[in-house]
Amino acid sequence: MIIASRVLSITALVLLAATIPVPVLRVEDAHYDDLAVNVVTAIGLSPLAALLAPGILIVVLVVIQSFAGWRPGIWAWIGYIGALFLTLGAFGAFTGDNRPSLMWDGVDDQGRPTGGMEVPEPWLGLLLIVCAAGVLAHAATLQLLAARQAPPAAANPDPA
Repeated sequence: MIIASRVLSITALVLLAATIPVPVLRVEDAHYDDLAVNVVTAIGLSPLAALLAPGILIVVLVVIQSFAGWRPGIWAWIGYIGALFLTLGAFGAFTGDNRPSLMWDGVDDQGRPTGGMEVPEPWLGLLLIVCAAGVLAHAATLQLLAARQAPPAAANPDPA
C-alpha cells in the first residue's frame, strides 16, 4: 500500500504540474489567448481560489512524506485537507468574481450598434485539479490504511 500511495501522490503532483501550461479557464475563440488562466494566475481570482496555493503545497509535502515515512496516519489526514483545499480552490476559480474579461462595442456598416463580451469558461486544467484532488484523497486513504496495519512500536519490544 505504501508503494501505491507513493505512486498516487506523485501522480497528483504531475497532474497539478500539468495545469501550469494547460489553462484552467479559457475563451473558446482562438484570438483571445490572453484571457487564458492557468493554475498560478487562478490563485488570485477569488478568496476561495486562494486555497489552491496551500493545496499544492500539501501535495508537495505528501510526496516528500511518502518517501520519508513520517507518521503516515497524521499525514493521511493532512492529505485529505489538501484534497479539500484543491477542490474548493477549483470551485473558487470557476466561480470567482475577478475573472478576466474583454468587452467591445462598435457600429456595423448599416449603423447598428454591435458589441460583445468574452469571459473565460472552465477548461481542461480545472478537470486536472479536481482529478489531482481525487488522487490525493485516494493516496491519503492508502496511507491511513497502512498506518493502521503497522504494528505499534511498544508491542514489539527488543529483547534485552
